[in-house]
Amino acid sequence: MSQQNARAAAVEERQLKPIYEALDTGNAKSALTHCNKLLKKYPPPPAPGVVTTGPPHPSTTARQIVTALKILSLVRGAKLDEASVLCTTLLAETPTDETVLSTLSHSLKPLDRPKDLVNMWVSAWTRAAKDAEDLKKKAKTAKASDADVAAKMQLVEELGAQSFMAMVKTGHWVMAQSTAFKLYRAFAPPKGQEVDAGYPALRYLYWSVMSAIMQSEYPNPPPPVPVLVMIPPPESVREYEAN
Repeated sequence: MSQQNARAAAVEERQLKPIYEALDTGNAKSALTHCNKLLKKYPPPPAPGVVTTGPPHPSTTARQIVTALKILSLVRGAKLDEASVLCTTLLAETPTDETVLSTLSHSLKPLDRPKDLVNMWVSAWTRAAKDAEDLKKKAKTAKASDADVAAKMQLVEELGAQSFMAMVKTGHWVMAQSTAFKLYRAFAPPKGQEVDAGYPALRYLYWSVMSAIMQSEYPNPPPPVPVLVMIPPPESVREYEAN
């Protein structure tokens, strides 16, 4: 099964390579064309209002990655309205794959959707935490391995940390303080090792303190940056301004 997953990952990487290359070279139109071709190979997303539970199917995750790249291509091509609509559709699926979330985060900022940026990571964190609890119950009845539970808990911790970072980037210090403390409680050092400075989870306690300090200095989130300021102008405009 692992060999099949490895082959599927290699195929997926080959298919996505032209999209990444087009985006890296500033060719949003070419990236968009590649995305549309790939999306035809995957089943359509669930209908609005349909809630899916449990880990997503590999084909679902692959489709979400391509969709996130399509959104980024639309943003780079200054097609913001179309990108925003597609972004809303993808967010409704509550994706948990970090590649999907990271790609979407590059689009949400220029789309002037800071709340969605935070909610996206928090929703993924919450869903992953629920899946982890379900795995723990299955592990007690030998229906899931301890390795599966450990891998899921690692994902939960990573998504929680990304949620905190999104709150920091958008200046939501109250939420950031609460999130950091939740992470500390969930991954706190064992009793008797609280003073061990090498324990990774101690950083969440520092994050919580830092957020409290920033909250006192900046009680309100900063206003969003205008969309047009964040989208680089096309080459023709830059040449005109240079002359």
